[in-house]
Amino acid sequence: MAATDTTGSSDISLTGLMTVNNQDRSREFYHNVLGAEIVRDRDPVILRFHNRVIVLNAGGGPTGDKPAAGLPGGRAAGQHAGDPGVR
Repeated sequence: MAATDTTGSSDISLTGLMTVNNQDRSREFYHNVLGAEIVRDRDPVILRFHNRVIVLNAGGGPTGDKPAAGLPGGRAAGQHAGDPGVR
């Protein structure tokens, strides 16, 4: 399966975006414990797990065009930690 093929053998693919504090530790967990295939090593980490693509991003603060928006890494009470996407 090519790195650009995100759908596998199914017509539906689920992409999960998760903000994490440590991309390396999170990547190793999904790869070594769950058996996910590493598509991209870092910034962001992209993994393939069955018919799902998992994106692990470190997050970030506000930008010039969106000064009130940010996606902090990890999870704390009341903070956003990820987004699912279905294709």
